[in-house]
Amino acid sequence: MAATDRVGGVRYPGHVGDAITVAGTPYSPAPLNMGPPKRAQVFLDPKTAAVLDMTDGTLGYAWVLKATHGHLMLGEVGKQIVGWMGVAMLISCLTGIWIWWPKSGGVLKKLKWSSKGQFNKKLHHHVGIWIAVPLAVLSLTGIYVSFLQAFTGMVDAAAGVAKMETSEARPRPAPPLLNTALTADQALQATLARAPDHEPDTIMLPTESNPHWVVTLTNPDGIAQVYRVHDATGDVSAPPAPSVTDSTTKLMEDVHFGLDLGFVWKAIVFLSGFIIVALGYTGILMWLRGLRMKRLVQEQS
Repeated sequence: MAATDRVGGVRYPGHVGDAITVAGTPYSPAPLNMGPPKRAQVFLDPKTAAVLDMTDGTLGYAWVLKATHGHLMLGEVGKQIVGWMGVAMLISCLTGIWIWWPKSGGVLKKLKWSSKGQFNKKLHHHVGIWIAVPLAVLSLTGIYVSFLQAFTGMVDAAAGVAKMETSEARPRPAPPLLNTALTADQALQATLARAPDHEPDTIMLPTESNPHWVVTLTNPDGIAQVYRVHDATGDVSAPPAPSVTDSTTKLMEDVHFGLDLGFVWKAIVFLSGFIIVALGYTGILMWLRGLRMKRLVQEQS
């Protein structure tokens, strides 16, 4: 890190073998404003504190994949596009189930693979019906995440929570304090004294506009809880009870991203990405074949 840079926060390793991440404050926007702002990131060995690597934190492959999925690297406009794509996917899943549902003969008979008929059509129908419900769930939760502000407003209204007035422009984050009364270790130990069975996740330093250390701990159930430690007094503020909106949003994100819901659901979420491609490919082939058949009928009539 440069001598003039300020440390903004520390992230503890989430798994054995992971490095401790020390992040500086943003010092310039990403190229073409695509990606997170540039900030120094230093990766430390958790046992020896030796520097393992350094980066400016922009446009890593993981960020590119996540950003492409979340907003096509187009910011809020891309997020809206992804949301409406989710609406189209949800409609496709529901109408696909309606089209597939047998008019007679029973569901189990329809699920059996038949040697008759076109292969692409059979593959599309058989794979599609098995994944249709999970895809509909992923589409619905993706719509919620994409239109988060609208849906959280609806949840707040249903729960009787008054809507807070927020400004359209997000204020620029204040820089961290150069000199603090507490050290990061003291702030962490004060927090762990309140929750000794928790594990440290992140520590954010006090800023020029906020005199609190923000310490995130993970409870034994894997749920993150945020504590605030006043830099001058050392007083620890316990995290507030999660609201209905917070709980709903966490559930939607956990379902959509396959978090904290076991291996089976995570595997379904992973495989759904490949299955969507297969369904799209076979669906296009079926559509093109339908056009050819329609053209042949018109030529013969």
